[in-house]
Amino acid sequence: MTDKIAGYNRAQIILHWLTAVLVIASFVTHEGMKTAWRAVSRGQTDPGSGQLHIYIGIAALAMVLLRLALRYLRGAPEQPEGSGALIRLAGTLTHWALYGLLVLVPVTGLWAWYIGSRDAGDIHETLFNGLWVLVALHTLAALYHHYVVRDGLLRRMLSAG
Repeated sequence: MTDKIAGYNRAQIILHWLTAVLVIASFVTHEGMKTAWRAVSRGQTDPGSGQLHIYIGIAALAMVLLRLALRYLRGAPEQPEGSGALIRLAGTLTHWALYGLLVLVPVTGLWAWYIGSRDAGDIHETLFNGLWVLVALHTLAALYHHYVVRDGLLRRMLSAG
């Protein structure tokens, strides 16, 4: 693993944005999953509305595992120099919490669906809501760095360095 790199590489950037698209797609398809869960709970056949949500979750899990592998192998660029210690800590904690939730949300969803656990489904939904909070925080922080601080942080995820 390299200690200092100038920016994210093309694969890391593509995986980041694909993951973002899949998280949005999972939100759009979650109501279909609820319909499917209710149907299966009543002994009816899954109307097929849950399958897309499941496939999106599996794809998102694959993307984040690839991202973690690349981060381990290649590293990540340092945070901009002007960031204070508290901002750096908040950024680090938020990123690792995002990674954790990006793994736990699909795992609990798969557990709920394939094992038939209502508790895992409740955990999945709670974690998914937490993921949205962190995604919003992550997005706002990136925009703050770009438009207010102007430290180039967002550009690292827009072009390979």
